Amino acid sequence: MRLPRLDQSVNKKIKQFLIPLRQQDPLVDSLSLDFDSFDINDTGKTLSRLRIDRSIKKVNAFHGGTKEAEKHLQVFLESNWIGSRN
Repeated sequence: MRLPRLDQSVNKKIKQFLIPLRQQDPLVDSLSLDFDSFDINDTGKTLSRLRIDRSIKKVNAFHGGTKEAEKHLQVFLESNWIGSRN
């Protein structure tokens, strides 16, 4: 995916937003938390454990996947970001 105009715009301002991070201890030690978990390697079993509303029908207008997401992002950036901010 090519976004040359966006890259130039971001690069001009990036130093304003980059700050050094300081180390901070967590407020709660997550290793001591007790919660249920399950193995997600079995996709079918994992999906059966989720509370999914199965009454929602498939929509043919939308397609999944990385390439499809990149197309939507490109359209969004061109119509909202690049066009209105450059």
